Amino acid sequence: MLILPVGVPGAGKSYFGRQLVRRGLLRSTAIVSTDDYRGRICDNPVDITADSLVYEICTKVAGERLARGLDVYLDATNLVPERISELLVIATRFGLVPNLVMFDVSDAVALRRNSKRETPVPHERMLNAIELRKNLDLT
Repeated sequence: MLILPVGVPGAGKSYFGRQLVRRGLLRSTAIVSTDDYRGRICDNPVDITADSLVYEICTKVAGERLARGLDVYLDATNLVPERISELLVIATRFGLVPNLVMFDVSDAVALRRNSKRETPVPHERMLNAIELRKNLDLT
């Protein structure tokens, strides 16, 4: 199973993934998080200077897990159509229908939640993500 949560930072994607684990619906190892890999590479979960590498690693890890019949919850904004398409191709290669879960919260809620994070996403990136979400067409 491939689950792609889609939404801006602060929409609840990571929380939802943790709840799936807590309720025994996913193993914790199924969560492949761009924030975690940014933290490992840059010591900062919101540092986007290594994003190309981060997405390459996350896509590779997701593909390897799916090839082994293991579940994946790709914890990222998943707001870039090209990245979504790449993951859809990988899923279909293994006969899977990906589950896209849209997290549609108001801009004000996302901005408020982000401001309360230990390491908030910079404001300009939040505005960019909000714009990407508004223009995202998943049809």
